[in-house]
Amino acid sequence: MITHLRFMFPDLQDGIDGQADYGKDVLTLELPGGPMEFHLGFVRQVLNKPYHVTEPEGGWKREFSDDEKAKLRPIAETLAMLDGNAMFGNTDGKGREWYEMYLPEAHAIYEGNGGDGGWAGEASFAREHTGKTRLTPEEAARVVRDADLSIPDTWGRVVDATMSAGIGANIIAAEVNGAVSTVLRWREGHTAPGPSARQEIRRKLLALLRGTAGQSDRPTTEG
Repeated sequence: MITHLRFMFPDLQDGIDGQADYGKDVLTLELPGGPMEFHLGFVRQVLNKPYHVTEPEGGWKREFSDDEKAKLRPIAETLAMLDGNAMFGNTDGKGREWYEMYLPEAHAIYEGNGGDGGWAGEASFAREHTGKTRLTPEEAARVVRDADLSIPDTWGRVVDATMSAGIGANIIAAEVNGAVSTVLRWREGHTAPGPSARQEIRRKLLALLRGTAGQSDRPTTEG
């Protein structure tokens, strides 16, 4: 029995045609670089995808800069491995590396977790691509201590300096009895607490930074 199929992928608008020969237990895909055969058992594993990524409202992103590719590559390669499709070292026939087929889904996952300005931007593999500078606790403490809190616009720099020293938004939120989303809005300069609250929160941030000074392990909330 032979069945003709078309496989659709987020980054391929026209899909890939294939032919499944159940007698030989072989699937032949018509790739741009020429036909390629796969064992049907392998294909069943791929088609039984163990994850689902919802298509963004604006559609899949299909064009990526070199820096975006480097940032999203760890996610894309992980998706390929989850898919049982980690044929790294091969190309898709269009001059692209194998992992690039998963970039649209990787991008949707990254942006769905806040993108560069949110949790995703704090990932170890993302920071070098987001332009965020790491500070030592001592450097961050100087920024926090010297900030003019009478100017609301400086609050974002205070929070950013604290987080740049390795103190996560969740730790700050727990310390000030607030929400992580609020801390992230502070960092981006969208909102700021009131004048008296800024003074009190600054003292707590400095205590957090003192607790991490000279330490290489995860920060503590004990001040």
